[in-house]
Amino acid sequence: MFKKITFFLFVLFSLFGTRVTSQSFDLSSVKIAFHGFVRGDAAFDSRLNVEAREGFVILYPLKPDLDANGADINAVPNFNQWGMTSRVNLTATGPDILGAKVKGFVEGDFTGPSNPENNAFRLRHGYIEMKWVKASILVGQYWSPLDVPEMLPRVLALNTGAPFRSFTRSPMIKVAYTPGKFDIIAVAYAQRDYVSPGPSGGSVSYLRNALVPNLHLMIQYHGQSLFAGAGVDYKQLRPRLVTDSLFKADELVRSVSLHVFGKYTDRSFQIKTQVILGQNLSDHLMTGGYAVEKADSLDNRTYVNLNNLSLWADLTYEYRSVRLGLYGGYVKNLGTGRDAKGPFYGRGDDIDYIYRVAPRIDVNILPLQFTFEVEYTVAAYGISDNRFNVSQTDEISNIRLQAAVIYMF
Repeated sequence: MFKKITFFLFVLFSLFGTRVTSQSFDLSSVKIAFHGFVRGDAAFDSRLNVEAREGFVILYPLKPDLDANGADINAVPNFNQWGMTSRVNLTATGPDILGAKVKGFVEGDFTGPSNPENNAFRLRHGYIEMKWVKASILVGQYWSPLDVPEMLPRVLALNTGAPFRSFTRSPMIKVAYTPGKFDIIAVAYAQRDYVSPGPSGGSVSYLRNALVPNLHLMIQYHGQSLFAGAGVDYKQLRPRLVTDSLFKADELVRSVSLHVFGKYTDRSFQIKTQVILGQNLSDHLMTGGYAVEKADSLDNRTYVNLNNLSLWADLTYEYRSVRLGLYGGYVKNLGTGRDAKGPFYGRGDDIDYIYRVAPRIDVNILPLQFTFEVEYTVAAYGISDNRFNVSQTDEISNIRLQAAVIYMF
């Protein structure tokens, strides 16, 4: 019996090895292309903000912090300059493999993986994509499925429109099927640089320990002038492994988010828009999170999600070398729907709504681009009740004036 099994395995591996050899090719046939840009920015803010990367990424103005005389400590105008968003990427293509066109893509910039590591080189995208006539597979790090690449607004700000839209890159496996003008897309993705908060701070462990990856199902339509779609996102977190009573904890937080989007293009005019009904999307640089709903005598806890409704639109008009744009966004706190005991893990639990208006102008003298943008953002801070409904609000605003020069190659 052992000899028969050994012989069978030998034949199997021989056939497999023959198949692999028949698909082999000379590595010199792989074509490499380098692209990127060098970018310098300068920005003025009328007050301090919820920010990252030394203020290069801002989300919304900080709430007032009053001193003994009632003066707002956060009402401080400030100015800064950056060059760390300069970027380089590499695309590798070669012969077809298994009937698919294969591409490898790596991209990085110098914004670092965290605030203490500004100016350090970090990975933005790194993936392998295999494309057949009606199907494709992508494996590696790329935009999360809530960040549809065709829908990225053309804003100058590095936040790309957050917190009204998702801004996350994630390790993933993405499978797409294209029957005609439709794409049916399924994604299983994890967390890396953008993580969920929890009892131990921000960490990838909450998603890892929940065993199930973040799951997303989406459908897209590709027309001559119209691109549109919708998707559903499911996330499961395990905030703790042990209770305060030192018993094993099996608690889970389950969140579901929905989004619809569309882009219309007509010659020199383009409009993009997206609506997101989100639960616990703070790992996407959006407002939201989750809170402890209740706990029993042994400190076994149940949790409740904070719900948010967000929408944004980006309008662009091009005339020769000049491009005019206008971005607008709004997010509304919908509360938890059930009483929560606390604590809360996330962002924006004391904000009722946020809105932004951001006009811009680009002048393109290829390969050089000059860009100027005004970003006006307002956050309505107030008092939260047991369901995180916010009342007695006070609007706090910030004006950002930002200019950049970009040399593309």
